[in-house]
Amino acid sequence: MTETAITTFVDGKSREWLLAGELSRSSYEAVSPAQQLVLNRVGKDGYIVIRTPASICEVLNEYILKKVHEITRKRLDDIGLYHAIIDESEHLKIIEILRETRFGDFDETASGWVAEISDQTGLRLNPYITRLQRDHIQIRTVRPGLTDFNPPHKDAYLAIWHDVINIWIPLNYLGHEAIMPLCPGSHLWAEEDILRTAARGAQVGKYKYNVPAVVSYQGKPLRMIRPALGPQDCLAFTPCLVHGFGVNETQHTRFALEFRLEVIP
Repeated sequence: MTETAITTFVDGKSREWLLAGELSRSSYEAVSPAQQLVLNRVGKDGYIVIRTPASICEVLNEYILKKVHEITRKRLDDIGLYHAIIDESEHLKIIEILRETRFGDFDETASGWVAEISDQTGLRLNPYITRLQRDHIQIRTVRPGLTDFNPPHKDAYLAIWHDVINIWIPLNYLGHEAIMPLCPGSHLWAEEDILRTAARGAQVGKYKYNVPAVVSYQGKPLRMIRPALGPQDCLAFTPCLVHGFGVNETQHTRFALEFRLEVIP
C-alpha cells in the first residue's frame, strides 16, 4: 500500500508522518437528536473542560499496576515509568487487555463517575451504548517518543458513536506536552472540505485503525492545539470534533482513560 507524507501542526509545531490508505473527500450523515444536545453544550469549540470525577485516577492507577503485574509478573510502582521496564511484546499483551476494560470492572464506583460527568455537562448520560450493545471504556497508553496514538480523526464517522459524548481523562498528569491535541471548531467544518481515509482504511507504520484518519482541511494541513488542562481537569467533547495525534513529548509514559457515554434525549 502506497504511503502519503502528511504534515500536521500541534501548537504551531509541524510534524511529518506517513499514512497508508486511500484518501477522498468526506461525507457525514445528519446529526442525531442526541448529538444535537451535545453540540448545544460544547459550543463553538466542540469541547469543554470539566473536573475529573473523584477517585477515578487513584482507582485506575491501581488497576493498571495490577494488570501489568498479572500479565508480566513485573512490579511497577509508577505508571509513568512503564516504558522503562515493559518490552514491546509485553506491551502488546497489556494493551490488548486494557482495551477490553468495562465499567463493570469498577463496580458501583463507576456509576458515581458517570453521575458526576452528567451533573457537570448538564446531559442525561448512560454508559451503555445502544448501537454497540455494551459499554465502552479504554485505557490509552502512549510511551515517550513512540507512535502509540491514533491519527487525527472524528469518531462520528463510525455510526456506533453518533449518540455519545466523549470523555478523555489523563490518569497521570504530565503537563501540557502530554495532553491530547484537537482542532477547535472542527465539528463545524463543511465535510466536503475535509480529506480523509475510509473507515478501517488508515495505517500508520504497522498499526491499522478503525477510525478514518483526517489529513487536511480546505487543502491545508491540520492545525491542532493541546487544550489547557490542569491536574484535576479532563475533556468532554463531541465525537464530531477532530482529535487524536497524541504525541507524548515528556520523558514518562502517559496513561489516559477514554470512554463514551450515550446521551439520553
